[in-house]
Amino acid sequence: MVLQAQNERNQYITVRPDPVEGLNQSFLSKAVFFSSNFLQLTDGSQRMLSSIKQVGENISRELSRAWENLKIGWHELLTRSNDALTHFKHNKNEKDYPLSSFPSWSLLAGEVEETSKDILVRLEVPGLEKENLHLTIDGNLLYITGEKHIECESFDSTYHVMERAYGTFQRVIPLPRNVDTDKTEADYKNGVLKIRLPKITSGAIKTISVS
Repeated sequence: MVLQAQNERNQYITVRPDPVEGLNQSFLSKAVFFSSNFLQLTDGSQRMLSSIKQVGENISRELSRAWENLKIGWHELLTRSNDALTHFKHNKNEKDYPLSSFPSWSLLAGEVEETSKDILVRLEVPGLEKENLHLTIDGNLLYITGEKHIECESFDSTYHVMERAYGTFQRVIPLPRNVDTDKTEADYKNGVLKIRLPKITSGAIKTISVS
């Protein structure tokens, strides 16, 4: 393929692809340059450059869309789910399996809801047994600790996707009100830990006279 264009001095410029490298990046860059500046090209060259330009526009549009989605995702993670990023400490005695190959961080998404009587805490912790979950309340802080054991078919198998984290973890969730620890209830179902903490209500207002 040969590209021929006429410059401002009415001189013809001819561009040919390298006989060895063919349609390399340098040649394609020159072709796009000619197309964008409305140079005089042959019909076949014009169609090819139009196709190249269209491909470039499509790639640019997809990259822009991907970047926008990534930006929105990171903003959501940093502003709303920052505390959900939880560190998992690998247990070296975990069936002698090399857990170091697995991630050390995972998202344990939660929510804290307040009603007129209770504080409700829900935390997504799939893949655990309820016996491996432990709760501690210290003041207005709720400590949730647990251990997630690895699941594998055999030790000599090959993993192609490794996104789940295993080991021990702890999440600390601040409580907006004082709660009655003696009446706190916890339930684990379908991978969601639900904790109901009754609020401590203030007593009736009492006037005290000064003697």
